Parts: sequence; C-alpha cells; structure tokens
Amino acid sequence: MQRAYSVSGQVGGTGSGMQAHIFWGFGPHGIRTSSYEIHSAWLLERGSGVWDVYARCEREGSLASAIRNAVPNDTAALHLPQLQAIGHNGGESFKHARHTRTLGVPVYQLPSTSPANASWSFERKLAAWREVMERHGLV
Repeated sequence: MQRAYSVSGQVGGTGSGMQAHIFWGFGPHGIRTSSYEIHSAWLLERGSGVWDVYARCEREGSLASAIRNAVPNDTAALHLPQLQAIGHNGGESFKHARHTRTLGVPVYQLPSTSPANASWSFERKLAAWREVMERHGLV
C-alpha cells in the first residue's frame, strides 16, 4: 500500500491517519479498527488495495492544494487482472481519472476522507464510500 500521506497520516508513524480518515471506518465487521496491520489484512483478504496516484510529491501540511512537484505513478503499467473498480479519494486523486479509466474498469469519484473535507459530514462520506464498496462486494 502506498499513499502520499497528509500530516495526520504521518503522525501515527504508519502513514495511515487511521483516526482521522473515514476510509479506515471500513474494517472488520464494518467498524473502525485502531490497528493498521489488522485493517490492511482485512483489505487484502478482500482483494482491495490502496495506491496513490503520485509516486512522490512535496507537501507542506495536509491540504491537497499544497502538493507541489508531483510525479504521477505509472498507472498504464499496472497489470491487475482481477481489478474490478477504482475509487478516487477526493478531487486531487480524481484529476488522474483519465489515466485510471484506461484500465477498463468502473472509476468512481468519491469524497475525500480527509477531515479537511468539512463540507461533507462523516455520515455522508461514509455512505458514499459504503455504496461503492457494497457494489463491489467489499462490505
């Protein structure tokens, strides 16, 4: 799993921002887990992965708008024969949808799970993510 972590994601040392990001609300039995290892294992058991659109970037702080000198990952080089869908976590990621669409699977623009996305309530974010995850048998 590779991510261009926000400050909140870096604080815990795992790069997961587990307590801040609702993405981690989808864990064993649909509840939040405080263990990065447990959550990662749960995702992998379901054939799910987390991958950043950027191979590297510079960012001061946590806002996507602060990303500078970004180098995108080579999406076209991905060979994932069992890939069923791609969910972009927020607008910054979705800017790269033209590349992920070349993989021939449904591509979704989902709300950013970041606490900085305060225009969406936790419940609304969770519902949007849950809808896509249910559609693809992940929860």
